[in-house]
Amino acid sequence: MLHDPFRREGPIVTSLADDDFYKLSMLSFLLSDRELLAQARTRFSFKNRTAQILLSNFIAKQDLQRELEHVASLRFTETELRYLSGHFVSEETPEGEVSRRMFSARFPDELRALRLSPIYATHEACGAFDIAAIGSWAEATLWEIHVLQIVAQLYFEALIRPLSVFQRQAVWAEGVQRLQEKIAILRKHPDITITDFGTRRRACGAWQRYVNTVLLEELGPGQYRGTSNILLSMENHTVPMGTFAHELVMGMSGIMHATDDGIVASQNMLFDQWYEHFGNPLSIALSDTYGTDFFLRTFGAERAAQWRGTRQDSGDPFLYGERLIAFYRSVGVDPTSKLIIFSDGLDVSTIVQLAERFRGRIRVTFGWGTNLTNDFGEKFHPLSLVMKLAVCNGQRTVKLSDNLAKAMGSPEDVDHFAHIFGHAGTFTQQTRY
Repeated sequence: MLHDPFRREGPIVTSLADDDFYKLSMLSFLLSDRELLAQARTRFSFKNRTAQILLSNFIAKQDLQRELEHVASLRFTETELRYLSGHFVSEETPEGEVSRRMFSARFPDELRALRLSPIYATHEACGAFDIAAIGSWAEATLWEIHVLQIVAQLYFEALIRPLSVFQRQAVWAEGVQRLQEKIAILRKHPDITITDFGTRRRACGAWQRYVNTVLLEELGPGQYRGTSNILLSMENHTVPMGTFAHELVMGMSGIMHATDDGIVASQNMLFDQWYEHFGNPLSIALSDTYGTDFFLRTFGAERAAQWRGTRQDSGDPFLYGERLIAFYRSVGVDPTSKLIIFSDGLDVSTIVQLAERFRGRIRVTFGWGTNLTNDFGEKFHPLSLVMKLAVCNGQRTVKLSDNLAKAMGSPEDVDHFAHIFGHAGTFTQQTRY
């Protein structure tokens, strides 16, 4: 009997640790101020940005509901809690380098007691899925990645369902060949470092696990920095990678929504609170929530000197790198001491071009997502799926982005935020993933 490499036994998500590390770093931050942040009422909403694909034609609602119900029943295991409680970081202090715990001593107990918020999946009039997690911020936030994993895998499984086992083996082999070609290119550029950011839109869990195993063996820890996936990091004895997402900046606008001035001040307030909580090790600023123009106008020399660097997640990455170098120079900071994490729709060609463009000028590394963990050819092109914080503290949230195609929020809210943040960007590029 032929082996089916994509055969799945049991649910898609079997562990709450099968998640991006930044979800737990953000959750730890939220729980450090229960009244103001963790208990703020939120709504996380799903969106399929590949609008031409009607998901209800591929995914049965009962299958989606079954997978969501299973996630709702999961709890962090004692092994996972021990792993997280033993996570340490190194930090430079006036007294020298010190090692300290990443999370508070009470965080494992908070995770042990955590129950996910209710989640709702319905058909919209057009036949698309409306998926929403509604509850306190701490209870709802972990739904994001798991919803995306489930939808992406159910869609991929629908594409390969008509195929014979032999044909499925050929699909897997195509993925292997594509991965092999990427690795061959990266080996020619040993100074390039990458991290797997592909948990959210992977074809399936088995493929992401395989990709990580291969990268560890073929590239080694010097070039392959590991994965953002907590469960795979635990299995592979690597350090999970990640800092924070747009979610925190967007949510803070809901907390400070009383005035326009409060909304405008909310991003840098979030940055300062984050740095106070985690210090230098997780000080990578996500710069495009309200546009990089606003970020560069307001981040300031002191933060530029303190923070390790930034993450680029929309817009022209080459222009972004040039602007960051100019910004650091303008505030008296040596750009070569700072880091850019490029993470927007990368493929291996773009990775190499960016590395060559900025070599010796600013440090760069790459958070490689969908093209790494869901690349089996054009017949199986992945969807661009997101699940974003849509409401916080009774207020609708907005992401402006450096790419208008990635903006989030109602048209009137986007216009309002663009006005108060001075966002005049016109760059529009169809989202690949």
